[in-house]
Amino acid sequence: MATTALERKALFKAAVTLRELTMAEAAAQLGISYNHLTLVLRGDRKGSARLLRDIAEFVGKDVRDLFDGRPQGTVRHEGRLDKGRKFATRKERTDRDD
Repeated sequence: MATTALERKALFKAAVTLRELTMAEAAAQLGISYNHLTLVLRGDRKGSARLLRDIAEFVGKDVRDLFDGRPQGTVRHEGRLDKGRKFATRKERTDRDD
């Protein structure tokens, strides 16, 4: 069963907190704006298959459980992302910049 918009947002916020990020920083890691992220989490905007997969990966859930059972579909902008990338914590990003 898919999660509600409120559950999705809570799961995402928990994942953000564990990584010591802000929602805006998490959105930037996903390659989208904070506003777009909140619209997708609320269900007011659909989001691409790639974005839904990335959000599900970020919170550690299956995309079908998180977003109305929608399958992953086809990704058109695969080149923008690194396959198998890991979402970084603030500390990991700081360490990389040093």
